[in-house]
Amino acid sequence: MAVYYEGYQLNFGLALEGPLTKRWAYSVGTNVFAIPGAEDSFAFELGSWLTWSKSDRFRIVFGYLLTYATYPYGPQWQLMPYPLAFGPGWQRLPVPIIDLQWAGRRKTRR
Repeated sequence: MAVYYEGYQLNFGLALEGPLTKRWAYSVGTNVFAIPGAEDSFAFELGSWLTWSKSDRFRIVFGYLLTYATYPYGPQWQLMPYPLAFGPGWQRLPVPIIDLQWAGRRKTRR
């Protein structure tokens, strides 16, 4: 929300991505966010993703995102996704972030 009070934000990022096989691809990236003039104005993200493409119209992306940010109450690290708790004794299972992506064909009128 600080960007709404300060008026601007600086974003820097770097990503490496490419194919692993015909259907599999990878992406690794980092982003840095800074809001000059604001207190607690720094954030950092590091993510890694694998993509499985069934076709040109459907793919599944899964991975993780590690974040660090400074807040008025102090700095905080977060790893997403959060581990799911289930079963006897509430074991924790780390489940990756999963994104289903599909594209439709647009019909045009003639």
